[in-house]
Amino acid sequence: MRPHHRHPGRRRPAIERARSVGRRQLGHAGAAAAGAAGGRAGRRGVQALRRRAPLPPLLPHRPGAPAHGRGARPAARCRLERGARARHLEPGRARRRGGAGLTKAALTFCVALLLLPALAISAATGGINLSTPSNSALADIPPDYLLLYQQAGLAFDVPWEVLAAIGKVECDHGRYPHPACWQQGAENQAGAGGPMQFLASTWRRYGIDADQNGVADRWNPADAVVSAANYLAAPGAPDDLKGATYAYNPSPAYVATVLAWAERYQEAFAEGTTAPVDVGALPALGDPAALERAVLSNPNIELRPEAEADVQAGRVDPRVLAALLALSQHFSLAGVGPFVSGHSYYVAGTNRPSNHAFGRAVDIGSIDGELVSPSNGAARQAALALAALPAPLRPDEIGSPFAELEA
Repeated sequence: MRPHHRHPGRRRPAIERARSVGRRQLGHAGAAAAGAAGGRAGRRGVQALRRRAPLPPLLPHRPGAPAHGRGARPAARCRLERGARARHLEPGRARRRGGAGLTKAALTFCVALLLLPALAISAATGGINLSTPSNSALADIPPDYLLLYQQAGLAFDVPWEVLAAIGKVECDHGRYPHPACWQQGAENQAGAGGPMQFLASTWRRYGIDADQNGVADRWNPADAVVSAANYLAAPGAPDDLKGATYAYNPSPAYVATVLAWAERYQEAFAEGTTAPVDVGALPALGDPAALERAVLSNPNIELRPEAEADVQAGRVDPRVLAALLALSQHFSLAGVGPFVSGHSYYVAGTNRPSNHAFGRAVDIGSIDGELVSPSNGAARQAALALAALPAPLRPDEIGSPFAELEA
């Protein structure tokens, strides 16, 4: 699988070796403090600064618009009859939608008719390598941001992959087009600003002048990344990464998304393999409203307008939504839709009703920024991941451009 290879051939910056962190340290998201990096209430009294190692020199801030322009993702369609992706949870964040004139879908699946309780799958244990980025990390993270994440992680004993994952979810490593991510002084509707999306009140407590220019600036990437590491260390990282991430943004869906990106960024997430899906982190199938909210707010799912309307209207089978959320733990999905609206009632060339007519199917246009096609390795891995889902999420049918998988 070659996810997010936007910058092939990127060189890896030199870094120090650091100890591995076991996945069992992820723990469970507790009722830690409420609020994200920009708006948390009721936190326990903690020190504003808890350095565990000397802070390495960090890259100087380069003012102005982001140096790494966000390239437009190619429109594509992949069809899934179970599963979807989610959008960002933060209020006021601009959304990226799939294009209207997309090519026909290439991956399809449909759900079973029985609604059964979701099965909990224990997370596999294994080490998180804190020093060697995966090919996916090298392809997706700008070199200056990667170095910042690594240095801040070493300074505060926080896995750099988790810092990078938060930076990805919040502002795509400073490339997200919303001015609140990169423009000095700009904030979103919730009052969060900078590449790590700090609120002013939280910044006053945890903000650090990492580049030692005399000002702790939440729009300065060097200051923001180190301050995020400081913030994660306060509620318990690295011993309880899941709890620390929950304290950063108290949403189980947010935690699942961040930790999925962290897995992808570590070397252990090998090319051509798919990490296990944490079904236990998904909303219950018996709570359709929670599934709908999770899909509409997930940063890894870009719904087409008609698909968003179907979700909001409750027209989509909960198993489809759950499967999409499961898929979004390891893949970025775009051009998602249609579910019901905009699709023929009948299967093409037949008089048989389509699963789309009952909200039991969905099309996906692109996976990990590439059109679904025989050459998209991430799409192939997504099809394999769907086939490996536990009942009742496992699709009854999966259509894809990979003939060997349908044999």
